[in-house]
Amino acid sequence: MIEQAISKGESSITLGSRLRAQGMPGDEVAALLTQVDLRRKARVKFGDSSSHMLFTQAGLEQASRDAATQLHAQRFEQAGCKSVADLGCGIGSESMALRAAGISVLAVELDPFTARRAKHNISALSNGDNPSVARVVVGDAQRVALNGYQRRIS
Repeated sequence: MIEQAISKGESSITLGSRLRAQGMPGDEVAALLTQVDLRRKARVKFGDSSSHMLFTQAGLEQASRDAATQLHAQRFEQAGCKSVADLGCGIGSESMALRAAGISVLAVELDPFTARRAKHNISALSNGDNPSVARVVVGDAQRVALNGYQRRIS
């Protein structure tokens, strides 16, 4: 609804005022409008996939472009890797590409807030036909157990 209103020309100020008038708390309105703005910016990196993803400003700035993540995933796939640990996964862009290539992923992120975005992003783009799995772990990449995983350090 929010993205549709903005795409139809409603300003974020007008939309924010309308949502607050309908009883939505101001902090929630601000968070929603921030996501709309970040998704708009993310289209350059992620194309249509951005409409299903959650972002932070820093996460969007630091995330690899879709073309780069697909190339990285292709290299792991060609090397015969079946599982990869994405250490310092951020919002999960590399992990999404790895999973799309059929590689199981252990995504490790130190920041719990960012890890929740990674978990959402990885699962939002999941393909029911894809047998690969993705697990997001909040933790220090230097201390997480990596038995059976090829390391990919972001």
